Amino acid sequence: MITLSTHEAINRWFTTRGFTQAAFTKGKARITTGSGDAMVVFRLRERPGFNTWYKSVDQGGLIVFEVAVTEPGIRYEGYCPLLV
Repeated sequence: MITLSTHEAINRWFTTRGFTQAAFTKGKARITTGSGDAMVVFRLRERPGFNTWYKSVDQGGLIVFEVAVTEPGIRYEGYCPLLV
């Protein structure tokens, strides 16, 4: 059974590991990573029913997890957008 504590546990897991929950506007989010003159902008699209978490990593990379809490369990997809 999925409960509020399940959602809280997932939120706590991501935040204690340095992830940030994406804030979408009209279904899109722009995430800027890097430092100094090496800034990189990633564009994420919102997936209905999923919460999106991201973390900036070395050299402007990004780790993204999309997580949905549904019956009978938790669905997730993790990926690193390509730098092109």
